[in-house]
Amino acid sequence: MFSFHEWLFTLKKSELEKHCKTQFSSKGKFWDRVEADEPKAAFVRDIANASKHVTLDNRRSTNMLHVANAVIQTSTYNSGDYGTGRYSAPSVMMQDKSDNVSFDDCATALKDYWEKLVKALYP
Repeated sequence: MFSFHEWLFTLKKSELEKHCKTQFSSKGKFWDRVEADEPKAAFVRDIANASKHVTLDNRRSTNMLHVANAVIQTSTYNSGDYGTGRYSAPSVMMQDKSDNVSFDDCATALKDYWEKLVKALYP
């Protein structure tokens, strides 16, 4: 989901610039716009880079520093059956300072952002 911005930039740069009403000098500048439009995208970027590089020494988008800032969490309310949702199935949580951020929420927000943008670029 993170690398998708590279594809769009390469294939649709002029259309992106027209749609966003700005010039992008690089794929990174386009990604900066994505994060500005959808702040949850920052976590998708950092989890992708942390899973690839282990540590996030270079330009980070969040307060995550290491792949260890992503944990799998399993939680339920009690022994009752609540179905197969987030509350009974494992989910990936990312630690941003003292906050736990749901990867599912971030991934869904970025997916929705990409879908809206693709519809605008490919009417």
